[in-house]
Amino acid sequence: FRVIDDQWNVRNIFKYRMIFPILLHYFPRFRKRIDSTFSTIVDVRATILEALGKNIDENISPHGKSLIPILKDEVKTIRDHILYGSFGDGVNLTTWDATYIRGFNPKKPICVYSSTFPMLMSPSIISGFTDLEYDKLEEMLGGVMNEIESGRYIRGVNIPQWRIPLPSDYLAGKGSARELKQCYLFDRIKDPNFQNNLTGTPEGEELEKKMMKKMKEVMEEEGCPPEQLVRLMLDSE
Repeated sequence: FRVIDDQWNVRNIFKYRMIFPILLHYFPRFRKRIDSTFSTIVDVRATILEALGKNIDENISPHGKSLIPILKDEVKTIRDHILYGSFGDGVNLTTWDATYIRGFNPKKPICVYSSTFPMLMSPSIISGFTDLEYDKLEEMLGGVMNEIESGRYIRGVNIPQWRIPLPSDYLAGKGSARELKQCYLFDRIKDPNFQNNLTGTPEGEELEKKMMKKMKEVMEEEGCPPEQLVRLMLDSE
């Protein structure tokens, strides 16, 4: 999901296409056909629950959308976008017409939200994919212990979570600040192979404003923490 390859072999976003078919066999309405809609892995849970006769409670499953209405010909699509990324990196918003990869400011705050001990709190693991040595990471973690808070920060999760602020340099080693702040905008209709980055160009100005606005709205709707918008340089948009 990253713009930059790393030693975990996470593929470059220009090589890794997040578009693939989902095959569904729904017995009440079985017939061969192809439907076009955006869907994500969280929709599978909502689809299974509705197929089993359960009501989809948005308070319990706030992000998942069932595919059953499409199979019943009640709607044509359940989503008009896909939002994805990986922890500590930028975010990708894909619509039918465009793909927008938002860079981030590595010096801005980032927090871990978890109900268990997160992998990112282990210096032995983090030292494997950053430029920092184990001893330095251990020292940095010791400095944030008094800043850890607990509460209910994640919408739809009823058990308390830890809110753990990480030092800005904790995930160092992913590239220069200039590279990481770089944004990418592609017209999926005219440029399906992502060859022409439209950010900073006259022809891409209005489209980028539109995608930035939608990205912020979607993230706020899904309950992203406020510091994430600051890190993505979207707080003033």
